Amino acid sequence: MMMFLLSQGFVSAAETGETFKKPSIEDVLPPDIWFQGTIFAINRIEIVRFIALAFLLTIFCLAAKRAKIVPSRFQSIIEFVIFFVKDEIVSPIMNPSNAKKYLPIAVTLFSSIAIFNLCGIIPGLNLSGTAAIGLPLAFAIWVVYTYWRAGIRQHGFWGFLRHELMPPEIPAAIYPLIAPIELMQLLITRPFSLTVRLLCNMISGHMLIAVCYGATQFLIFNADWAMKPFGLLTFLGVGIFTAFEAFVGLLQAYIFTLLSISYIQQSLPEVDDIEAEASFHDAITGSDTELSPMPIQSTSTTSPSTDSPKLNQIGGGNAIITPTPV
Repeated sequence: MMMFLLSQGFVSAAETGETFKKPSIEDVLPPDIWFQGTIFAINRIEIVRFIALAFLLTIFCLAAKRAKIVPSRFQSIIEFVIFFVKDEIVSPIMNPSNAKKYLPIAVTLFSSIAIFNLCGIIPGLNLSGTAAIGLPLAFAIWVVYTYWRAGIRQHGFWGFLRHELMPPEIPAAIYPLIAPIELMQLLITRPFSLTVRLLCNMISGHMLIAVCYGATQFLIFNADWAMKPFGLLTFLGVGIFTAFEAFVGLLQAYIFTLLSISYIQQSLPEVDDIEAEASFHDAITGSDTELSPMPIQSTSTTSPSTDSPKLNQIGGGNAIITPTPV
């Protein structure tokens, strides 16, 4: 019955010359507003990016300027984001020394991508800053540069390539087969996957909301009377897909940051447990600490002095004295 009413409504609308035009990719990528035809062309996506960047810089600068020992609500929100990235993304992957070093990069990636993604559901903006390939590609290139730089600093250029292209746990006989695949992964696959995953998720979410808006307008104002109730369903779909796009925007920021930290960690050497524990202690106390194994307590049997009658009484003449290590 529902399909019959839908088909009758579309036939009636087609007879009157009114058809539903679904949104296309050109509607997602608006035309240039200023400097048309140049590399400095600015469209609505660029304006959204400028607004999001200004907002991001403002809130972090204010948080740093007004930081207090007893945090305000605003400072608590910023600290919640930082500790979320530290505890849920960086610390489970990296040792404390590397986590302290690369936490600023992870916080920058997560917060920036989240803000740019959420612009798609903000009234007046209604377009994600990551809905065009330029910004996701820029983030991916930054990640590639970071893990190449980290690996080269630790191993040297040829040592880094040997570490990545010829893993020691793989038999040397299949190195000619594995090395080209690993090189393609370092140069192409990783940045391509980071870019396309973020870009396609945000474009698809925006397209779903645009389709629901367009269908709502068509069904209520242009379609036959039998179709009008279905306009309420598509309008309800607007709210559902808006909430879903917000969830996907935050999820994509989390996934992008998680994969980026994983790639960086793969280019870094492991440290032993004592060094990791020392780095973790330094990160908490802010001081340099050299940890060493605890000294083994030794016992010695001595004859108590005659000036210690209580000790003689307790020990029965002979006492076991355990020196306290300094």
